[in-house]
Amino acid sequence: MKQAGRLWNKTMNTAMVEWGFTRLSSESCIYYHQNEQGIVIAVVRVDDFLSVAGSEEENACFEAQMKTKWITSSLGEPKFCIGIAIKRNRADRTVSLSQTALINKIITQFGQSEAHPTSTPMDPGTKL
Repeated sequence: MKQAGRLWNKTMNTAMVEWGFTRLSSESCIYYHQNEQGIVIAVVRVDDFLSVAGSEEENACFEAQMKTKWITSSLGEPKFCIGIAIKRNRADRTVSLSQTALINKIITQFGQSEAHPTSTPMDPGTKL
């Protein structure tokens, strides 16, 4: 059906609003919900959700809300999302994002695998 994607988005948006989430006006695929327990941020791409929360309990609560409307499956901590590799170091409380895989794909696609990278296109200090 041509309108299936639109109908899914309307259904999903209605549920998110019912649960108290607010859609960002600048990015319609990002929702957030803040209360006294903390904040939950959910990112939606078609029918895939990526959520982050101030606590594991808040994230579990959001997951439980989702299960009241749809059959869901949790894939655990994200490692890769929309061409971005995600590495999390809980001990250091850091998250690192990388697009190395996408860059390598583009390099291969345009036949630049044997190209030699340089930090500048010409010798530093060259007077033109």
